[in-house]
Amino acid sequence: MVFDQQAYGEFLVSNRVVGLLEDPIVLRSGGLSYWYANFRTLLGDLKNVDRAARFIYDFLEDRKVKPTNAFAVPEGPREFASAVNRLLRDAGDGQDLIVSATSLRAGYKSHGSPLDRYSVGPLSPSMKPVLIEDVSTTGNSSTEYVMNLQEQGIPILLLLSMLNRQERRKDGKTVKQLVEDNYGVTYAAMAAAETVLPVAVDMLKPGERILKGLREEFRDRERYIAEIRI
Repeated sequence: MVFDQQAYGEFLVSNRVVGLLEDPIVLRSGGLSYWYANFRTLLGDLKNVDRAARFIYDFLEDRKVKPTNAFAVPEGPREFASAVNRLLRDAGDGQDLIVSATSLRAGYKSHGSPLDRYSVGPLSPSMKPVLIEDVSTTGNSSTEYVMNLQEQGIPILLLLSMLNRQERRKDGKTVKQLVEDNYGVTYAAMAAAETVLPVAVDMLKPGERILKGLREEFRDRERYIAEIRI
């Protein structure tokens, strides 16, 4: 199937992955925001996990990315990567296709075998994975695991973000610039603030207080890399 950007945005908003706030929250980056993104809301229903995985799979198909398996950045929900791996296995057209179920560890294990220091399950240089993160803000969480995989000789086909907040890092770089320039890994996002927030405003119909807060937030062009119109 073809990846449907509009349907994906509506899926995120209708399942409260993306929402709008009366009072701003403090992000991990330190910035204040009148909107949030939390993919853990999907974990309450396995059907939503499967649907999110299908969106990921369709996005990869559209870009002609053919990974051997999917890894998740451990700080984000791993269930999406597991569901994507099952779709990759089922797409084998009757072939005896082996898709790894290995997952990445948060941090590393200092004891036991060095073979599973960074993972639960075996890693192999023959892997050509896609690395999935849920929300991109600074890129610091994902690049740690990019480095770990590269140290194991594993080429990452794509760092895939399920949603890019489109915020500039304190060093002035975007997440895409950080990942591609510093680590040589292609970066892509399935949705971004400029595509999903107009959908959220249309579906949720927020009051003037929220709209004013959002517009003031997006006026900060040193923070946001795109002009977000709502």
